[in-house]
Amino acid sequence: MYRSNQRLKYHAYSIYAADDPSITEVFYYISDEFSWGSMSPKTFTRLEWPSATDALVNAVRATGAPGSILMGYTLLSKGNGEEVTEFEIMAVLEKTMNIVRNFMRTDVAADLQNPCRKLSESHIEPVVYLKGSNESIMAQVPPFVNSDVTAG
Repeated sequence: MYRSNQRLKYHAYSIYAADDPSITEVFYYISDEFSWGSMSPKTFTRLEWPSATDALVNAVRATGAPGSILMGYTLLSKGNGEEVTEFEIMAVLEKTMNIVRNFMRTDVAADLQNPCRKLSESHIEPVVYLKGSNESIMAQVPPFVNSDVTAG
């Protein structure tokens, strides 16, 4: 998917038509060679994804020397178990690209001359997955969002 100078690639994994809400995991990256000086991954592939639905352990791999890209994950679902369509996935990703494009506006020339100048304004946070029993997971959730989290 292309918008202006941005390029988005993604992989999606879907489970639907079960007695539970549908699950669609979307792994993606956004690059912009002009505005961000991005170096796109050589390859962006999904690792082997399971056919069983009891333990979703999906991942993607970006190879080469990617740089100045935004890599993301989003979970989409429908409560009635219906499939999240390709059109709906693309609509969410397009909105994501619009948000990122507006958020990332900077002085392009200055950034290209000194790409590290924005580092102090960046927030880098590793992804952390909570594992364990429902009780141990809930014990790790901050109290102010506790009512919004359901373990399991």
